[in-house]
Amino acid sequence: MVVSLSVHFTQSHCLCTSILEKPNTACAKSRHFGEHQSEVNGEKYYYQQIVFNKAIFKTTFIAEKGNYSSWRDYFEHLVFIGPENGGISVSRSYNISNLSDVSDFERGPEIARSELNVIINVELANNSVTFVSGAAGTGKSYLLKMFERHYKIEGYKIFKMAPTGVAAFNVNGITIHRFFAMANTSQEPNYLKLDEIVKLYPKVMLLVDEFSMVSKPLLDIMNDALIRTTQRAAAMGGIKTIFFGNVAQLLPVRIDEGLTWDTPLYNFSAKFSLHTPIRQVDQKLIDVLSKVRVCNFDEDVVKFINSRTVSKSDLPANCLHLYSTRSNVDRANIKEFKRLEGESVAIPAFDIYNGELQLKFNMPVMLIQILQVSRGWVNGTLARVSEVDEENILLVKQEAEGTQESLWIQRISRSIPGTSYVRTQFPIVPAFDTTIHKAQSITIESVAIHLDHLPSHGQMYVAMSRVRKADDLYRYISQN
Repeated sequence: MVVSLSVHFTQSHCLCTSILEKPNTACAKSRHFGEHQSEVNGEKYYYQQIVFNKAIFKTTFIAEKGNYSSWRDYFEHLVFIGPENGGISVSRSYNISNLSDVSDFERGPEIARSELNVIINVELANNSVTFVSGAAGTGKSYLLKMFERHYKIEGYKIFKMAPTGVAAFNVNGITIHRFFAMANTSQEPNYLKLDEIVKLYPKVMLLVDEFSMVSKPLLDIMNDALIRTTQRAAAMGGIKTIFFGNVAQLLPVRIDEGLTWDTPLYNFSAKFSLHTPIRQVDQKLIDVLSKVRVCNFDEDVVKFINSRTVSKSDLPANCLHLYSTRSNVDRANIKEFKRLEGESVAIPAFDIYNGELQLKFNMPVMLIQILQVSRGWVNGTLARVSEVDEENILLVKQEAEGTQESLWIQRISRSIPGTSYVRTQFPIVPAFDTTIHKAQSITIESVAIHLDHLPSHGQMYVAMSRVRKADDLYRYISQN
C-alpha cells in the first residue's frame, strides 16, 4: 500500500482548496519533488520565485529587496504580507508517493529515513513549523510516531500533545493546556515551566495532533508563549513543531474566535496532505468518505446512507449511538437508562443545590475529567460501571487488544470561576449515547448515527469515519 502526499506552500486562506485541488502539471511553477531538490534551499530558487510572481515598475529587484539579508528573507516577507499589500501568493505542489507498507500503522513503526526525508528536507528549509493534514485513517498517527522515533535519534526532546484528553491519549501525549501549564479559566501559560524546558533541553520538538480543534486564540497563545520564552522572533519561538490534523473534521467549540488556518502562522508554514485511507479496509466506505469529506453528497453517497438506515430496534447491542447535539444525547441517555435492567443507585452531589448521579450496574459511562492520561483515563473515555459504594466507583473499559482495564474513581470538586458555587461529584456521565464531537480521535467497533438536525462542519464525516467497515456503520430512525 502506498500513501500519497501532496506538499503545499500557499497564502490561500482556504485550506480545503489548497489540499484537494489537483496540481496543474502544466504550470511552470509546479515540479516533482526531488527533481530540482538542490534549488529548494538555494538563493537562486527564491530569487526566481520573486521574479515570477512580483511585478515591479521603474526599479530593480535588488532595490526592492532593500535591507533584507537574503532573497529567501525577502521572499518570506512577500508571502507573509500577501498580494493585497504588495506581496505575492505562491502555490507550489509536489506529488509524492511514499510511506509504503503502512497498512498496519498501529504497530511499532520502523525507522525509515528515506521516507521521512520528503517532509524533513522541506520542513528544515521552511523555518520551524509544518502542518500535516489528511483524511481520517490515512496514517497521520503512524507518521507522527515515525517523526518521534527519527528526531529522538537526532537528540531532540519530544513533547506530544493535543487539544483534548482523548486525542492526547491516542498519541501517548498530554493536553496542550497541560504542557503550557494553563488553567482552563485563565489561559495564561506558566512561563517558568516553559523556561525550564528550554534551558534543560537544547533541542526541543513539539508534535501536536488534531490541529483542527485548536482555536486561533489558543494557537496565538502557544506561539506568543514560545517566542517570549526563547526570545527568538520566529514561529513557535524557533522550536521545531509539526501539527497533524484534518480540516474536514470538527472545529473548536468556539469557532467565532477563529480557526487555526485563520492565523499567519498557518498560512506561512509548509503543508503536507495524506490521501490514502488506512483505517478503512472497505473500498465502498473509502469512496463514500472521500466524497462526504468535501460535502459531495451525490447519488452514490445518498444510496449508501439509505442502505445503512435501520430502525433503532434493529441495531447491534454494541453500537455507540452518536448525536449531533448534547440535548439529544441527554434525552436519549434518560430513555436508555430506564430500559436497562437492574436496580438503580442514586449518588448525591455535595453542593448547595440538589443533584444526583443515577447509576446502574454495567451501564456505559463517559469520563468528564482527565484522571490518568498514561492509562487512557481521560475526558471522553468510555467505560462501564462495575462496582459502586458511597465513596468509590469501579470503572472497567475494554482495550483494543481485547483486555480490560479498571480504575477506582472518587468524587472531584469543581468550582465555577467568579462564584461561590462548588460541586463535588464523581466525574462521569451516562454514555449510552454521546455526541459526535466526543467521538473524534477514536476508532469505534460499531456506530449508529442519529441525524435530527443538519450537522455542523465535519460532523457527518467524523461520525462516518469512526469505523473500519461499511457493515459497522448505521443510520437509525428513532421510534418514539
